[in-house]
Amino acid sequence: MDTYSKAGNPDDIALGRALIAAGKVGCIVLAGGDGSRLGWDGPKGTFPLSLVKQKTLFQMLEEKVCAARVHFNRDLKCAVMASPINQSTTEKAFTGSIDHFSQKLIPLLDMEKNPLEESRPNGNGEVLKCFYDAGLYENWKAAGVEYVQTILIDNPLAEPFDLNQVGIQFKTGADITLKAVEKLSPTESVGVIGVKEGKVCIVEYSESPPQEWNLANTSLFSFSMSFVEKVKDIDLPLHEVKKFLSGTPIIKRECFIFDLLPHAEKIEVILYPREQTFAPLKNRDDVGPVQRALLDRDRNCIEKLTGTAPKQIFELDAAFHYPTEALIEKWKERDVPKSSYIEP
Repeated sequence: MDTYSKAGNPDDIALGRALIAAGKVGCIVLAGGDGSRLGWDGPKGTFPLSLVKQKTLFQMLEEKVCAARVHFNRDLKCAVMASPINQSTTEKAFTGSIDHFSQKLIPLLDMEKNPLEESRPNGNGEVLKCFYDAGLYENWKAAGVEYVQTILIDNPLAEPFDLNQVGIQFKTGADITLKAVEKLSPTESVGVIGVKEGKVCIVEYSESPPQEWNLANTSLFSFSMSFVEKVKDIDLPLHEVKKFLSGTPIIKRECFIFDLLPHAEKIEVILYPREQTFAPLKNRDDVGPVQRALLDRDRNCIEKLTGTAPKQIFELDAAFHYPTEALIEKWKERDVPKSSYIEP
């Protein structure tokens, strides 16, 4: 597609900062998946990933949320959507004030499309409906929230409160904003963003997207609260994917969040640098690349604060990514310690 915004405009960032500081932005984390493809027994969010402390995805997320709250001096709203299968374990993984709600389950099918006894989460497409039905929409609206950003727990580069994204959304009046990155290659296994019949849409890589579409879907959305209310009762299509259960082929059905796009009057796609926003952890082969992406992010962050980029392998405390004025002043042109974990 040819029409999109680009991240990095200082005016958009300043506008987004004001909106978040005013408490107008909340974040929903999609965390219904399990860690089976990682060889991990439990919710994917409990997988230990960080380079030094081996913090789990859930811990890394909660620390970012806490750091953002300190940075903005505001009790920013955050909720985690799990599934009935992992809801209890997920809630126990958090220690602070995070809201929780659950998606639904749907029976698996055999290859003749007969329902089986076993069920699985029905995908992320009903996240806004489940958010609404859980009573969180009314609570957040009463607290002044006007925009809801959604991120995936398996993308540790995803920011729970993105200044740039919400700044562009406010400026353009979009119902939905969607963060995109350029595809690494024509064969990269990612959903792609394009335009059909004048409407922005997303096609999954498993559904034969057009080869010329080169913007990858990051699944990092932001929705206006008025759009949430508009789509709370909409039925979305179910996508069928062939899987294997104990060696037996079965059909799993899921509804996808991008099927909400046709119901929006205005959508704004925002192109981001991949290294800033997209490092998905899908299977064991991704662990090394994702950890390198986290190291690069931390290295760039500390270099901006101090002017020096450490060469050692290290991990930054989350506070560095949401620095207060006091932290910025403390670390300005300071020598970076040669420790593996750097605290504020």
